[in-house]
Amino acid sequence: FTDNAVLYLYLGNHYADVVNILKSKEKISSEQELMLANSYFSLGNHDDSMKRYFALIDKKVYIYESAMAIFSIAQQRKDSKLLNQIITKITSLKFENKDALILSMIRYLKENGENKLALEKMNGFLKSFPASNYLKDAYILRGYINESLGLFDDCIKDADRVIEYSPREDEAYYLKALCGKRINKENAIKIFENLADKSQRFKEVSIREIVTLSDDPFKIREYLTQVKSLDNLLYFQSVVR
Repeated sequence: FTDNAVLYLYLGNHYADVVNILKSKEKISSEQELMLANSYFSLGNHDDSMKRYFALIDKKVYIYESAMAIFSIAQQRKDSKLLNQIITKITSLKFENKDALILSMIRYLKENGENKLALEKMNGFLKSFPASNYLKDAYILRGYINESLGLFDDCIKDADRVIEYSPREDEAYYLKALCGKRINKENAIKIFENLADKSQRFKEVSIREIVTLSDDPFKIREYLTQVKSLDNLLYFQSVVR
């Protein structure tokens, strides 16, 4: 009766009642422990919820659900140490969609400026998942991380890896040009020109790059009409140049 009542209360979002019942029981099932952890989470008691989530991970049950919840807490707290902890903890465990989850965590680190930690975790990811379905995304993400750290040669290598296996992947060419402009500006401009001509996704940003990078007044003039429709300030700056 109690088990059915707890499930009914949980499904009805009566989380405080779920906590009061389950925390007083000496033994609960893994499913109930997940309900208890989720109830703590929903009530904003993240410390107690994390204890339960980590306990579930240690038992090797509900790993994905628990790791996702801890990821959410780390995001809310902007806690890169917690995120590092959970990535490290789950990397060696077996569960479905592990590579997608870890890649999402690394992307969050990158987006929040934790580039050195993101690079460390991304290198670990590529060693742990050499046959992942997300390798293209991983190499592109590592390329952006390398670009942020000023590792432009490594960035280009990551872009070239993607181009080798996906020669029509526009973002890999954009990434190569983005990093390449620091090394060989003219080659980068050629890539941006190709993207401006053929890529709908990277057309606008490539045009901006071309008129900003180029020292050729005829080339700049070629794109002025398009620049005017994108950015008035850049247009006037380009006219002056």
